[in-house]
Formats: sequence, C-alpha cells, structure tokens
Amino acid sequence: MCIIVQQSLLVKGMRDVKQALFEYTTDNAEIFSQEISEIEDRQRLLELKKALITAKDCCNIVRTFGDEELKEEFAKMEIYMIPAMISEVQRHIEILTQKEAFSQDDTTKQLVNEAMATPHF
Repeated sequence: MCIIVQQSLLVKGMRDVKQALFEYTTDNAEIFSQEISEIEDRQRLLELKKALITAKDCCNIVRTFGDEELKEEFAKMEIYMIPAMISEVQRHIEILTQKEAFSQDDTTKQLVNEAMATPHF
C-alpha cells in the first residue's frame, strides 16, 4: 500500500512539473533557450528551475526503484532533456545576476561622480 501511495505521488509530482512547463517548448533546446531568454523575472526562473529539478529527481527515483507500470507512466509524459534545460535556466539566472550587478555598479558610480562634482564649502 505504501508503494502505491509513493507511486501516485511521483506521478502527481510529474504532472505538476508538466503543468509548470506547459508554456515552454520542452522537446527543442534552441526554442526553450529563446523562450527563457525573454524572462527577466528571477523568481519565475527560480520556480522553473525548481520544477525541472523535481522532474529530474522523480525520473531518477522511477528509473532506480520504479516498476514497469510506473516507468511506462513516466515515458508517456515525454519530458526530455531535463539536465540541459536546468543548465540553460541556471545560465539565464546568472546572466540576470550579472546585469543586476552591472546596473548597481553604474548607480554607485553615478552617485560617487555626483558627490565628487558637487562643491563642498
């Protein structure tokens, strides 16, 4: 009975992941990369990364411990290239981080320049 509950939780988890990935092209790395490159919201990217890691973990559990029925259920879900997708999302998160750092650097430089240009008597 416990195994059945765990199997149903794994299948539900993967269905939740598929729902989170619904608006993305998951079978073409180039298109997926283009889609996520348009996202400027770090939180949205972090949620996407979390969903992909959940998918990877579920797949690994099924691959290691799943019976044939569960493996077939996961095969129907057709989520491919999960590790590459995780890497691509992480790469875009890093790009956003760099953009934010450069933006903060520019703001700091402007404040220092303004302070230096202001005459102090």
